[in-house]
Amino acid sequence: MSEANDYNMKRYLFILLSIVLASTNFWIYFVPGEARNYVLLATTATFSLAAVLFIKLTLTKVPLFPLLIPPIVLTLGLGAVGVFFPNLNLAFRVALWVAGSFSFYITLLSLNVFAVVIEQDVHLPLLRAVVTSSSLILNVALFLIFVSVYKVETIFAIQALLVFLITYITNRFYFWAASVESKFNFEKEAFVGALVTFEIALATSFIPLESFFRAFLLISVVYVVDGLLLSRLQHRLNRRVVSEYVMVLGVVIALLVAFNV
Repeated sequence: MSEANDYNMKRYLFILLSIVLASTNFWIYFVPGEARNYVLLATTATFSLAAVLFIKLTLTKVPLFPLLIPPIVLTLGLGAVGVFFPNLNLAFRVALWVAGSFSFYITLLSLNVFAVVIEQDVHLPLLRAVVTSSSLILNVALFLIFVSVYKVETIFAIQALLVFLITYITNRFYFWAASVESKFNFEKEAFVGALVTFEIALATSFIPLESFFRAFLLISVVYVVDGLLLSRLQHRLNRRVVSEYVMVLGVVIALLVAFNV
């Protein structure tokens, strides 16, 4: 099979998987009661494995675990909206359907770029844009999962533990994606970033915040802490970088105070 035909086949498959996945997440709103949870799990397993295994079968040098993280987290994030917000109007459902389909398509294309770079040991000019776009989509999905975690009626310690686990998993992909080009070891940083987020979740658990605002605070912490850790790994950490991230966190805190006083 020629490279052009192989590329077209992947592109069509990614589009098909994106549409089917988004359709499933759209129809999950009409599934009654607790059955939504089973539909969510089945959707995550089926489409994530189908997409990643397709890449893995054609590019054998690529590690499987990092490839699984983005589609699983994205599917969980989109599906969780259907589970915990069943009364959304039709217009928002359609918007979510379109956004989910586009995000999943971009995610799969990004994974394919990572796989090609690793398999062929080449540098692609669009790699940095791919890292940025995939990380942005992952953070949006992570935010939706955080909102869902705080919609679950359980003790704050369990919620903080869930935040730690999902943050650590997404951090593994975030730092792995950045390391595809820079070639650095990131195991400690992935854990430290998740641990800081866990500690913030515990420390702010006594503050009366709605799930949306609590998730907004935590995803901001993830963005700032991971950004600082990545800058350190890439030897770009300086006073200006630290100031920029501190400013971002300050703006977030100011917004939270303004909307919750």
